[in-house]
Amino acid sequence: KIVSLGVNEQNESVYIVEMESDLLWSNMPIFFEKHGFTVSDLNETKKIYYVDFVKPDVSFWDYLWTDSLPEIELEEGAYQFILTADSTNNENTYLSILDASGELLPEQFLQQLFPSIEPGLSFRRVN
Repeated sequence: KIVSLGVNEQNESVYIVEMESDLLWSNMPIFFEKHGFTVSDLNETKKIYYVDFVKPDVSFWDYLWTDSLPEIELEEGAYQFILTADSTNNENTYLSILDASGELLPEQFLQQLFPSIEPGLSFRRVN
């Protein structure tokens, strides 16, 4: 399993991605593009993506003719995706998601999103 739910060094609920932070950083645009996120700004030094989320408009034909990823159940709006290297294992990266007001998404919400976020952050095809 490449993605799991856990806590970072500050005991905050995050996704733990078994991928070095620079590699995850360079792959995040693929995730955003496939899931309805548009990058509005970024801070490469701090590894923060500022994104806007709009639910993708998926038609019946999209389901028939393409391999679709699970739909992310998130309110439309602005979010921050912050990548932080795990200081005890540099093969892992902590992914924190903040809402428009700069608040971390709570653990319960991360659990709810996990089934749709995990396949995308694993960068594997889903049928």
